[in-house]
Amino acid sequence: MKNISLHMLFAFSLLFSTLNALTLQKANRYNDQNITGWVMSEKLDGIRGYWDGTQMLSRQGKPLFPSAAFVVNFPPFALDGELWTKASDFEHIASIVMDKSASDLWQQITYNIFEVPDAEGDFYARMKKAENWFANYPNTQVRFVRQKICQSRDALEQFLNEVIAKGGEGVMVKNPDVDYFSGRSDLILKVKKADDMEGTVVGIKSG
Repeated sequence: MKNISLHMLFAFSLLFSTLNALTLQKANRYNDQNITGWVMSEKLDGIRGYWDGTQMLSRQGKPLFPSAAFVVNFPPFALDGELWTKASDFEHIASIVMDKSASDLWQQITYNIFEVPDAEGDFYARMKKAENWFANYPNTQVRFVRQKICQSRDALEQFLNEVIAKGGEGVMVKNPDVDYFSGRSDLILKVKKADDMEGTVVGIKSG
């Protein structure tokens, strides 16, 4: 396991850090369901970041340490998004986000918002709440994950191919008409060309 990637090490670490895990939205796999009229977006290969209104947390509920400049003007309500730089850059992202010192390297990271937990209304209304906030209180590190209406299964396949062609990981599709929910659901699906790599943990060494 000498050549194991940071991406896999990070995934393995999740197996041992579920005690304080947040109850966030989790996607099931797309299996040719009818997703016409849903929204679709690129699945960003970064690290999920949950803003609880006062601090940034990992999906395991552990504090992250962004610089003060990174979270300037963040709202007093929850946000869910991806800490990201560009496609195929996971190891670089993780080296910054997992550092327990609030370094200036966070300025290389963008916060890509894809949900506003616990806000009222459908998906569009929830996202509008965050968009209105940052229109009044700008932050140059904040992005909103671009959403497209899925017109058909063929349109989803075409979009997936476009994402993969530019180095992306896959696509998320989501029913935009329902109120916010937490936990795993068929109302949000992930679409990939290939399955995630799986492995068996045969041992763990402290530190």
